[in-house]
Amino acid sequence: MAPTAFDDSEAVPAISQRDFHNIIADKCSEIYPSIQNFTEEAPSESAIFHRFWMLAKGVMSYKDVEELEPHIQKLCRASLEARKMSYSPYSQFKVGAALLCSDGTVISGCNVENASYGLAICAERTAITKAVSENHRKFTSIAIAADLGKEFVSPCGACRQFLAEFNYKIPIYLTRLDGKVQCTNLEVLLPEAFTPDFFNQR
Repeated sequence: MAPTAFDDSEAVPAISQRDFHNIIADKCSEIYPSIQNFTEEAPSESAIFHRFWMLAKGVMSYKDVEELEPHIQKLCRASLEARKMSYSPYSQFKVGAALLCSDGTVISGCNVENASYGLAICAERTAITKAVSENHRKFTSIAIAADLGKEFVSPCGACRQFLAEFNYKIPIYLTRLDGKVQCTNLEVLLPEAFTPDFFNQR
């Protein structure tokens, strides 16, 4: 049975922020050497802890697109092609998305900006809206392509919620221009999301 009261004999010694920083950085280096110097890019303890937590959930690793299953390769490449269609004269930040429907159909979308900045729509929501307008409601995965150097670009908060509306467990493939792909999911990107399931529980 789990103890019901705090036992001082089992207390864990307090550690300083510097010690915490070093412990997490060392552990990340041991488990995943390719991010061993990420501390130079994001030195804050909160950023390090977030990356370590993502690593623990299995989403920090990445692969070359050629290592993925053929249908996922196709999806990632479709997102790269969709990115070329981006209308982004204000930010110059091009994003493409490719959505895989349950029947195998791939629907692509790009970000579309507007002189009234708030009216811009992201690539992910463009793809989903386009799919729904063509009578698709079930989606099995999505690939998102953008260029931010060595960083993987994940969906914004609004797009995460939009994806959660249709499939909270959807695999998300973040695709870089160099062909590196990182797989993540909404459990990591949008924990405890508000989904249609809440209405079904009433």
